[in-house]
Amino acid sequence: MNKIVTIISIGVVSLIASLMISSFTFAATSNSPRNDSEASTKTWCDTFGAGCGAAGGAMWVNNTSSNIYANNVNISTTGNSVSATIYGSIYTSIHYYNIGRTVYATNITDAKASGSLPFSINGANWLSRGATQAPGWFSSAGQGTQISINVSSVPADGKTYNKFISVRRCWGYSPTGIDGACTTENTPVRITRSNPVNWTSSRKSYISTNKATVNGTNGESNPLKVTAGQTLYFRHRSDTSGSGVNYSLNVNGKGARLASFNNPLIRQNSTVNNVTGFYQISPYSGDNGSFTSYTTNKDDIGKTICQRMWVSKIAHNAGSGYSNWVCAKVVAEPWQLSLNTQIKGSFTGNNTYQSKNITAKVGETLNWKHTATNTTNYVAPADGTNKHGFGTLGYNLLYARTASPTNGVASPESHWVRNTANTPNINKNGGSYSYEASNSVYHGLSGITGIYSRNNNGKPPTNYTIKSEDVGKNFCQRQYTGRIKDGGSEAWSDWRCAYVAYDYEIKPCMVTPTTPCGGVDIPSTPGETPTPPVPTIEVPSTTKDTQWVISEWTVPSEKEANPTATNWIDPESDYKHYYRSDSCDAYDTAHGVSRAESKCDNKTYKGNQIFTGTTTFANLAKNFALPEDAELGQRYCIALSVSPYKMTAGQTEDQQNTNKDWRHSAPYCLIAMKEPKMQVWGGNTYAEKGIQTSSPFKYKENSFGSWVEYVGLSGSNIVGFGSASGPTTGRAMNKSLTFSNNTATLGSYGTVPSNDVVSKLQARYTTNVTNGCKESANPRFIVCKSISSTIDVNALVSSQITTGKTVIIDGQDKTLNITADISIKNTPSSLSDIQQVILIGKTINIAPNVTQLDAWLLADESVVTCAEPKNGTLVRNKSFVLPKNCDTPLKINGPIKAKALYSYRTAGGLREESGTPAEIYNFRADTYLWAKANSTNAGAYRTTYTRELSPRF
Repeated sequence: MNKIVTIISIGVVSLIASLMISSFTFAATSNSPRNDSEASTKTWCDTFGAGCGAAGGAMWVNNTSSNIYANNVNISTTGNSVSATIYGSIYTSIHYYNIGRTVYATNITDAKASGSLPFSINGANWLSRGATQAPGWFSSAGQGTQISINVSSVPADGKTYNKFISVRRCWGYSPTGIDGACTTENTPVRITRSNPVNWTSSRKSYISTNKATVNGTNGESNPLKVTAGQTLYFRHRSDTSGSGVNYSLNVNGKGARLASFNNPLIRQNSTVNNVTGFYQISPYSGDNGSFTSYTTNKDDIGKTICQRMWVSKIAHNAGSGYSNWVCAKVVAEPWQLSLNTQIKGSFTGNNTYQSKNITAKVGETLNWKHTATNTTNYVAPADGTNKHGFGTLGYNLLYARTASPTNGVASPESHWVRNTANTPNINKNGGSYSYEASNSVYHGLSGITGIYSRNNNGKPPTNYTIKSEDVGKNFCQRQYTGRIKDGGSEAWSDWRCAYVAYDYEIKPCMVTPTTPCGGVDIPSTPGETPTPPVPTIEVPSTTKDTQWVISEWTVPSEKEANPTATNWIDPESDYKHYYRSDSCDAYDTAHGVSRAESKCDNKTYKGNQIFTGTTTFANLAKNFALPEDAELGQRYCIALSVSPYKMTAGQTEDQQNTNKDWRHSAPYCLIAMKEPKMQVWGGNTYAEKGIQTSSPFKYKENSFGSWVEYVGLSGSNIVGFGSASGPTTGRAMNKSLTFSNNTATLGSYGTVPSNDVVSKLQARYTTNVTNGCKESANPRFIVCKSISSTIDVNALVSSQITTGKTVIIDGQDKTLNITADISIKNTPSSLSDIQQVILIGKTINIAPNVTQLDAWLLADESVVTCAEPKNGTLVRNKSFVLPKNCDTPLKINGPIKAKALYSYRTAGGLREESGTPAEIYNFRADTYLWAKANSTNAGAYRTTYTRELSPRF
């Protein structure tokens, strides 16, 4: 059996893109080759195949369904791969003994030879070549194998390129078996990639006022600004890019003078064929640009001049299009005036022209200067008949007791317009024209009434001297122009004003006959009606509109010790309270009372007015008094607050308008107090420096007060103290036995007797005791002394008084503290048995719990009837004197001698206990009897001098 030759000649392979063939069956044909591959195989087989004792195989590549033997096919211009099919056939030149047996090419792969087109197998990797037939016959009844060939290296230029694929295959009698040899061959592939038609064009338009360099571009939203008379130059350019042949480009340029872009003015057509690069319409002579320039005129002011380019096609596959509009807006010549008004005064700091408002004073003279400046590179014409000129210059005047006016309408106001006949053109680049008020001519219909009145033959005032009644007013001028810029409207400069500042200080006071400006606590019995204070505002000149508040509030009794302010409160004295709008808030720190505690809102009066001189609010305070149920120690206060309380000449109008500082007067307070009384029974009262007790008050037509049963004698004044009283109830107060050396009114009645009782006692009842108690030479007397500076009286007396003897505590340079009652209870059987307690000290302090002292009190300095227990001793403290501490009545049975008697007991004193004294000083008969018993000369009375007094009525 003959074997099939293993070398298969492969002819030219043709490819057609995008077509995959799965299988074909071919009938036997004549031995004429049907493509290059079969022709190549037959030639080899007839010439070199030894008569082709075996079969020879052909292979080719194709991707068309119309002719599987085609070998010259075009593929797509785009894409990097193409799908195709490998076909094959078989040929024999002699009678092959195994006729009809099918031959296969198996295990086909890409051998990847250098320079070959890579491919990959998409279907089966074997190929049926068909069955062997009689000699000279081709059998093509086999099946094709699908592959993908990478053609990225083949240019897309319409030319045909002979490439190859490197095929590795074997042969056999079954699709998968291998019966013969394997080989690698480079199989030619004829590829033609079509020539593309792919181009685009760009469109750009340019505008400029410079013919040589038309390179600026301005769109609709940002047009070029030009003035009338300027020439605009346009350039339009179309650039093409891409590849392809046989295309033409039509270019039309068109322009428009537009307010809105829909009113064509100019159009030109220029058709250019076969444009392969760029084409432009330019403003140069002879370059198709006869309509690409335009010269503006005055009628164009306010309009926009535009052009854009139109092309017939913008790409090989698109229609016509435009470039963007390029535009120029025609504007008026941009001259513009800057208006400035300046002001000056005649006083230091104001005496040069200033571009700001000033603060002026009474007596100052004001002047104004107006300047119009051209800030552009164009002359500002004065011609008022031309809408492009400024026309007129002038100024306005204003005065008012208001804030500075704005540039809008102000009243009262009148126009004083400059005579336009001589107004010059104002040169460009900072040229200016200035004038003062004296150069103006009045053209208004009426003058300003009041301060600005027509004078000087109808001309406005050239200056003004401020008068005293001008305080609080503004004096203003501003400049006027008929047109501020070319085509613009009238305008004004800013007002330049002189504000005449207020200059005053308000002193709010609570005035009474005894207190010129408050700041006091007036003790008052609840229900009593004292003379009310008068809220008063005193100011040296006219004020601005001023707020005032009259406030009443209560300070609880537990805050009684907190002091009342003695002066007004304002920012200069207390910055924390200047913003408080009434006194209740302002004095919370001083009194330690919150607004809620003070019940301030119950009685508050407010107002807003202008003050001049002295203003009183007597009616608003006429019912100010303590209520009947006022708690002892409570303080009822009233005060006056004002805002703004102070203006100074140096302040600006804004400062004075925003000044809200408050000043609060010192309060006038009534403090709910008892007015306790003292009574001196059975003796006289002598005082070298005067006698002063609380004033008597009337109740049910009777007067109640402090009194002495017999004589009240003073080397000075006697105030609130009566003498020669009636019954011990204290009623029927009178001064029938009251004598005082008030030389201004009543004359001189002699001197108060000076009797050194202490030294006489010490001389008569001597003892050598230095610390402790000891009988004197007279056994009826016990003398006690101490080396301590403070003597506890009760500790000594309580141990000695039971003896029935007179006890003398001799502490002349000491402080004597009495902490308990001293009561003599023995019943004498004779005058010599009468017992006394005699206390001699520098200061004698009586504790608040003591109610009765059967003792003589002989003090070199003072006697304190309610001393404060403090640190183990007793001290005088006026602040301690409160009803809760000193409300226990005190009765002293015995004489008192002291430089100062501080009667601090607070018992009684209310209306329901009007006759109850806080302190009783009882000069009892036992004192006289004791003195008689111990007299060395049987008690003889001697007259030392006599003085006749006026009759007693």
